[in-house]
Amino acid sequence: MELIWASAVTGAFSILALLIEKGRRENNRDHGIVRERLDALREGIEDIDADVDYIAAKLDGHIEDHEWANVFKPNSAKGKSSKKKSKK
Repeated sequence: MELIWASAVTGAFSILALLIEKGRRENNRDHGIVRERLDALREGIEDIDADVDYIAAKLDGHIEDHEWANVFKPNSAKGKSSKKKSKK
């Protein structure tokens, strides 16, 4: 009878060990999948950051062009009329 109990306990622990090993393998596989997706996401974010930096630089240059243009424009650009009023 003791041999039967020993065999049953050994079998139960063997099945438990197999289930744990299966779970470990699935966990490693899932971590690999998640890591690949996160790497792809990181690359996408880096591309977006580069695009934003490029657009920000172009916008800064555009605004600067307007500021310099306003410095050299006649008074009409500042809301004043450049035409002299004729006296009648």
